[in-house]
This record gives sequence, C-alpha cells and structure tokens, in this order.
Amino acid sequence: MYKELINNIPQTGKFRFVDEIIKVDIEKSSCLVKKHIKKDDFYFEDHFPGNPIMPGCLMIECMAQSAEVLVLAKSSENIKFKSAYLVQVKNSKFMEIVVPNSILYVKCKLIRKIGKLIEIDSSIENELGKLVATSSMILYAEME
Repeated sequence: MYKELINNIPQTGKFRFVDEIIKVDIEKSSCLVKKHIKKDDFYFEDHFPGNPIMPGCLMIECMAQSAEVLVLAKSSENIKFKSAYLVQVKNSKFMEIVVPNSILYVKCKLIRKIGKLIEIDSSIENELGKLVATSSMILYAEME
C-alpha cells in the first residue's frame, strides 16, 4: 500500500532506516513506521564490540527518515514535495538502548509548517512497547 512512498525516500541500501510504513494519517498529520534492527547491521561491528548497541545518531536518522515519509505523504495536487532535509534536531532523549534483533516503531506528528520548514515530533518504541527515544526536528521541504 505504501510501497511508492518508501521508494521515494532518497536513502537506500544500508542507510535506509524505514522497513515498513504501517500507517499514514493525513488528517491527523501523523505516521507510524517499522524498522527491524538486524544483528548484522553495519554499525554493530564497531559500536561497543562485544556488547553492540545502536548509536543514538542513527536513532535520530531513523526518526528523520520516518518524518520524511510523513512530509512526502502530505504532498497534494497543489504542493508537491520532492524531498525533505533535516536542518535542526532539538530536545532529543534516549531512554532505552537498542540491541540487535530489536523491532522499532517510529511515530511522527507534524506540529507546524512555516513556508518550507516543517516541525515534527517523533518517538521510538521497541517491540515491548517501551519508549526508546524522542526528538523534535525541523525539516526543509524541497518542492518539485
């Protein structure tokens, strides 16, 4: 259902942090995406060897790509978004570590749009429903 939306995310291969779009609610300006964290993900080898954990900056990247899904989904006949770039991250907090074989659920909510700048609040929960991370971010939306 959301395959075209995933294909429009510019990050590919090892640097794509969206595996599945579970829901996009245009009226509520929100989305929910899923990311499987695999034991052979590239960052685990050198990030705390012997006790691998996902870097916080990659959790932010996961939230930013999920926010981009929401921005792209909000395109309409009048406004066509081509891409969105992360320009500011604020109030990020990490409450749980993420280890190999975890499943992350990323929620994004559009807070406001001022011209081409879009503010989004994001959160990540793990497969147990525990809050892993939160962040507020500003994206610059490039128009077609």
